[in-house]
Amino acid sequence: MKLAPARVDGFLRRPPDDIAVALVYGPDRGLVRERCRGLMTTIAGSADDPFRAATLEAGDISGDPARLVDEAAAGSLVGGRRAIRVRDAADAVTAAVETCLDQAAGSTLAANLIVLEGPADLPPRSALRRLCEAAPAAVAIACYPAEGGALIEEIRRHLDAAGVRADRDVLVALADRLGADHAVMRGELEKLVCFVGDRRQLTAEDVSDCLGDGAQASLDALAIAVTEGAVAVVDRACRRLAADGVAPVRIVRAVQRHVDRLRMASLLAAAGHTEQAILARLRIFFKQQPAFRRLQGSWPRAACQAALDRLFALELACKQTGIPAEIVLRQELLTLSREAAGRIRPSRPR
Repeated sequence: MKLAPARVDGFLRRPPDDIAVALVYGPDRGLVRERCRGLMTTIAGSADDPFRAATLEAGDISGDPARLVDEAAAGSLVGGRRAIRVRDAADAVTAAVETCLDQAAGSTLAANLIVLEGPADLPPRSALRRLCEAAPAAVAIACYPAEGGALIEEIRRHLDAAGVRADRDVLVALADRLGADHAVMRGELEKLVCFVGDRRQLTAEDVSDCLGDGAQASLDALAIAVTEGAVAVVDRACRRLAADGVAPVRIVRAVQRHVDRLRMASLLAAAGHTEQAILARLRIFFKQQPAFRRLQGSWPRAACQAALDRLFALELACKQTGIPAEIVLRQELLTLSREAAGRIRPSRPR
């Protein structure tokens, strides 16, 4: 049968015992993968369970149709239904799937579940899609990107499940920024939930600070490279950001923010705060925490303040007319990076 959108969530939570095949397809590839993995977990307890779960490639089945038939008929050594996932499933596996459906129809036992991970474009005339939409023991689940109000509502549900609140204007801004790819949206929302922490209220400033854009991610990487003494990385990043048209002042301020956080970390450590409390207080994004931990001991308060003084002077220089701001910026950041390398290298284990 062709499963209506309103029935999909209920089916994913509890697939009926008499359903032997679930075809999941559509242009939202993140949602396709999530639903396939969810079905595997629901049936087998884990998508990686060696006794109750198996994963096949469509190419293997098209060359040997009996392989899918054998997997679908195999019983579990520990009891319960088994789940068989077929990646890149398209019309080439139709004959094997039809044989499995015939076997399931002739059995009095609960059928194992074959989860077909279909392509982005599976037209109505597709033999596999027609089979799954018509067979009583099969379902076809289409995964299309949410748009407009539906996308906003989906974002709200994700945040609600994590216990995070957001005003309507923030939800609208998120919908515009994240787009409709489910995997991308889920990953970015998880990042925001971690960023908000115990405040549990998401603001527009949080979205801007945490997600930013591609240039912001490059700026964060550059700031870390400067303080780690990665001179070659700094040189490449400065040239790339300049080629992308990122303003020199924006680059300087990104490094300033990072160094100021290191300064604050030094102050908090001196006041007796634990490392984990410092990371939480400064809201260091979890992917940046390992680098931040490594740097704290090499950047005492005096070194941070001296670097900040130079960065503030650099910002003023970049704002002056008649000077090559990009060249001055790169030279000063390279100098800071070389000095950091000299300070950090002796403390590194040999």
